[in-house]
Amino acid sequence: MGGQDRIRYSGSPIPLALDERHYPHQVVQVDLEGGRLLGYEALAVPRAVDILRLPETGAAEPTEIEALIGAQTFDPDRLPECQPYLEVAVQLKRPDPALRQRVEDLLADLPVRLLKLTTSYEGRSSGLSAAQGQRLEELKPDRVFRERYRQQFGEDPSAELIAAFHELVEQVQEADS
Repeated sequence: MGGQDRIRYSGSPIPLALDERHYPHQVVQVDLEGGRLLGYEALAVPRAVDILRLPETGAAEPTEIEALIGAQTFDPDRLPECQPYLEVAVQLKRPDPALRQRVEDLLADLPVRLLKLTTSYEGRSSGLSAAQGQRLEELKPDRVFRERYRQQFGEDPSAELIAAFHELVEQVQEADS
């Protein structure tokens, strides 16, 4: 820590988050005699379970994800508890409710465990400029939903999505009363 090799952050000898997949975890063996330091040595902790991400950085479109999964080679003899954890990052144009099932189907016969499916969208993300000057309580949920969807995905939400949104709003309103 602080550029001093003798001061260490205790941390964890194993990864506790997906973004630690490239971090070299270690323990430090300290040799003491009486109250005197004889020496110390950093020992790498072997990784019992690999952590993989497809793609390695960023996100890929669904067809690219299919190709990336198909190009992977996994050890078919690994015990289930030793199979690698996998994060899949997908770039979408709009929400796709069937995406998770399609990814799970692609991985069904592979010795790997899907730990996280991350989605990102091509649209821009910003505040509701059309609502500037209005108080929050003056905004109608339907208007906020439609405007936000247009901003994020560049098109109007489908009739099915609007119907599902209205159903959720009704459920919330019923729960509040």
